[in-house]
Amino acid sequence: MNVLLSYNYNNANKKKDGLIKTERKGFTLIELLVIIGIIGTIVLIAGWEYKRALRSQILTNEALKIVNLIQTERYKAIEQGVRRGIEFVPPDTLRTFVVQPDLTLNYEVKEILGYNFAFGIDGANAPLPIVNIAPDPSGIMFNGGRCIFNPTGMALSSGGITFTGKFGTIGIIVTPTGQVKAYKWLSGQWGEVR
Repeated sequence: MNVLLSYNYNNANKKKDGLIKTERKGFTLIELLVIIGIIGTIVLIAGWEYKRALRSQILTNEALKIVNLIQTERYKAIEQGVRRGIEFVPPDTLRTFVVQPDLTLNYEVKEILGYNFAFGIDGANAPLPIVNIAPDPSGIMFNGGRCIFNPTGMALSSGGITFTGKFGTIGIIVTPTGQVKAYKWLSGQWGEVR
């Protein structure tokens, strides 16, 4: 019987160069916990980055929506040969209009800022680029709260708006030539939205 036990023992523990090497199958509990910890950390970092990218995209989309609305009014002014514009009404409303020959305003479209944005400024204190306008606490830096384009597409006065929400602050400017640009407040300065 001793021979049989010795035989099984030698087969279970293979000798190589005089060393006994035991065979293991599977992972230890410590190894599994380390791997789970590494995977958990990677998922946590990826989730945080995804959330940050999503917030940035929401800001960009809202800014581009308003830029598009302003540019559309400019193009309509040129196309129709009339003065057209947008009125910014606190806390969160935009209304497009046509200026009638008797200088009355014929309102057309009403738009509400999305994602709980409201006109105003939160933390951004540097002047808006190009037009060099300091942000107003109301968030509206147009005369009378209106941006008006003449039939040639020129803005009757340059200005801008800022709006803030839980995802950050946006600034939009209109130059006297009718150029419209959007900016995000990031790390203490305005960065252009593209």
